[in-house]
Amino acid sequence: MGHNFMKRNAFWTAHPGHHLLQGPAHCFRGRSMKEALNHAEAALGRQLWVVGTNRTIARSRFSTDKSIDQWYEVEVVPHAADIQTKPTETLAHDHLKTVHKAVSDLEDSGGDPLRLWDVPACLNTPYQYLIRSGVEVVYAERIARHAAACHKPRDLSDDSSAWQAMIDAVADGISVAHRAPIEDGEKRVILVVGPTGAGKTTSLAKMAAHLQLTSEKRVGLISCDMFRIAAVEQLDTYARIMNMPFAAADSAQIVADHVAEIDADWILIDTPGRGPLDDNHLDILRELVDVLNPDEVHLVLPIESAGRWARLTAEKFAVVRPDRLIVTKIDETDRHGGLINLLADLKLPFSYMSTGQNVPQDFYPADPDQIASIIMG
Repeated sequence: MGHNFMKRNAFWTAHPGHHLLQGPAHCFRGRSMKEALNHAEAALGRQLWVVGTNRTIARSRFSTDKSIDQWYEVEVVPHAADIQTKPTETLAHDHLKTVHKAVSDLEDSGGDPLRLWDVPACLNTPYQYLIRSGVEVVYAERIARHAAACHKPRDLSDDSSAWQAMIDAVADGISVAHRAPIEDGEKRVILVVGPTGAGKTTSLAKMAAHLQLTSEKRVGLISCDMFRIAAVEQLDTYARIMNMPFAAADSAQIVADHVAEIDADWILIDTPGRGPLDDNHLDILRELVDVLNPDEVHLVLPIESAGRWARLTAEKFAVVRPDRLIVTKIDETDRHGGLINLLADLKLPFSYMSTGQNVPQDFYPADPDQIASIIMG
């Protein structure tokens, strides 16, 4: 069977001599390239030439959801004994199982045997920019494919249109958390959680300032970070500056009592920071969530935590049922692709972005277009 296998780039192409083949080509589909090849072998026998591959994906976002519908296609021509080839274009006669093994190795390693060969070349520069900005290759590819799927080639005639197409594709995949307006007499509880050093206390103060400035509702603050006295003093200082009621508590029940007593529409609660491997701390937070049943639980992570540590943190903090993500320290890096990695890996919508220490200037609600502009420079 003729094939061309490139380990570094991990994609499949037809052999350069395939134009010499005689007879009609046949197309077979499968949920994986291996399955498509199996169908071809079952229908036409083991002596086949691969002359092309394709993949179709029903995806509008760059989520890793396995329920997304995708098909692999392989185009083959049955082997003919009388095919003549030039010495410099001799086709290999490897058995079909060799190709099966190659495809299997690609799939096991997480490689995509198709890559970006079917994406317009004009998108390559912004695609490479995403890679340099820190976006994982698999997510950058999905963004590029989405940009290609949403535009006709003639619409991507110059660099500016190609860049705008990629910016739009990034924005299309940004999921943000929405908040329903608060009704009169309603009291909502917001819990902020995360590991040590993520910026929880500052983020909570910024959120409080933002809520106070953008609505006519009253805001109250509670700190239960009794392990770090400076955190209590810091939040108390913010509360006095912003003229907000403040309380401190060292147990879930006392926090609940303060929630009931504080005269405010929004109650924002700061929690102690611990590493994701501190099971005792997570048990305390889980008890707090069970007692309060908060309306929102914001997980706070710095942008540079994207990757294995962020996934581990989200996995461990899942016991407190976070439903949205605050990303901090965006101003401390020039590689903002981590935003996409966080979104795709953690599957939590963004709630706020934090770009500095100033309260409340460097803190704003997540917006897909604004985040796309940050990522794409």
